[in-house]
Amino acid sequence: MPRTALLAIGSALFLALLAGCGGGAGGGDDAVALSRWLPAGADSYTAVDLTAFREGLDLPEDADATGRELAPYSGPALAPVFAARDRKVLSALEPGALTAIASDGEVSAMATTADTGEIGSALGDLGFTDEGGVLAYGDSGTGSGGRESVAFRLDDGLIFAATDPAALRSLSKEPAEKAPSPLLNDFDAPYVFIAGVPGPGCIRAQVATAQPGGDGEIAWLVDGGASSDAVESQGSGAIEVGEPEVDGDLVTVPVSYADEGTGGGIASREALGSSQVSYVC
Repeated sequence: MPRTALLAIGSALFLALLAGCGGGAGGGDDAVALSRWLPAGADSYTAVDLTAFREGLDLPEDADATGRELAPYSGPALAPVFAARDRKVLSALEPGALTAIASDGEVSAMATTADTGEIGSALGDLGFTDEGGVLAYGDSGTGSGGRESVAFRLDDGLIFAATDPAALRSLSKEPAEKAPSPLLNDFDAPYVFIAGVPGPGCIRAQVATAQPGGDGEIAWLVDGGASSDAVESQGSGAIEVGEPEVDGDLVTVPVSYADEGTGGGIASREALGSSQVSYVC
């Protein structure tokens, strides 16, 4: 069977999967379903439900996914696209039509309501050409900071982007049965970031989530059972830290912006990045 037919079948299965989502245990069901296209074993995963953020922030249905209100949530998951540093490339993807994003740090998978045939034509007008099922510009994958820094693969309702065209060619022809990390299903939030923590310590993974407005949770997956006493907080005043809750090997801590007007970011990522909250083995 031709590769294009296989991709079409895979896309159809995925769209049917999205149609069946709603009310699942995981946060951002559409984004979690989208993550099934990504390979297992990556260092990190991000799932972003843009539809939920538009609704929660009272934005138009076609609000630009890269605009000021949504960029704090979508930006990290769109890193390969931003590598082009070219607004025309972003516009060609019709960011107002993106509904969900999933990323493993190397490949960004995007669900869209736009016509991907028209997106392909727009990218073609910018100089991207089809090279073995992947749209690339010149010597793509050079990391030169221009259009050469990103490549795309398009399917019905789906856009895949990566800085390395080989990563797109190696993607499965259809989504896996499960999300690449089971933790993606465990948090009821439209933004979930999961990072593995290799090494001799007790922490196996850390999680940051966000709701519209930026409040969310931090969680750690710990070997041998988690303890609330091991959570240390050095609150800065800008971010408030709640009481930890333990469920077996998982400990979860709510975090929020102290003042409603100071939101607009992701409190959990800010708290982890500044070491305001940590788990001490």
